This record gives sequence, structure tokens and C-alpha cells, in this order.
Amino acid sequence: MSLASSLCLTVTPPAHCDSVWRGATLVTMQDGRYNVIENGALAVTEGKNCLAWP
Repeated sequence: MSLASSLCLTVTPPAHCDSVWRGATLVTMQDGRYNVIENGALAVTEGKNCLAWP
């Protein structure tokens, strides 16, 4: 399973987000490796990332 898939399966979206950015290129790091998610989305609440998905 890819990192992008695991993000969608393991994160429950909050009831409210302050901002949502779509069409983003997201770069993540897991186990010392970088991963790129093209055309992803990022939700932010109170200045912190609360959800990222492809």
C-alpha cells in the first residue's frame, strides 16, 4: 500500500477546517524516504495540518 493510500485510510477528517488547498504537490517522509503526492490536497485547522489526501 502506498503512503498516499494509507493517509486516506487512516485519517478521519475533522468536522471543520480553516483552509483547504487542492491541486498541491505534497512531499512526505516515512522511514527516511521521501514520497511525492501529485495533485493532492491539504486541510489546515488552527495553523496545523489536519488532513492530507491524494
